[in-house]
Amino acid sequence: MLAPLHMVKCTLGNPLRNAIENYHCGDIIIKLREDSTVIIENKSNELSMQQISELYGRLARKTSRGGSGLGLDLISRLCAHCNWELSFIADSETITFSVKFS
Repeated sequence: MLAPLHMVKCTLGNPLRNAIENYHCGDIIIKLREDSTVIIENKSNELSMQQISELYGRLARKTSRGGSGLGLDLISRLCAHCNWELSFIADSETITFSVKFS
């Protein structure tokens, strides 16, 4: 993978910081795959399904509201600009964020 370091830092820094800040118990798992995909899993998700739905909806619409989710919006735009594949999946126990760098 060849990509500007500052863009990679921006793309991975926000979701990693969010995982750490929302960590209370459980695990934060970071995986690097051979296909240049980075996966960050937060197994200590304490967001309600309503909050997860709102975050996911803003990411899908590429809009933000009230300060929450702005980082995801910016990351989404950056990934689209760089042709990187972004994935955000959440349930009541785990939030999984992944980026496939191309």
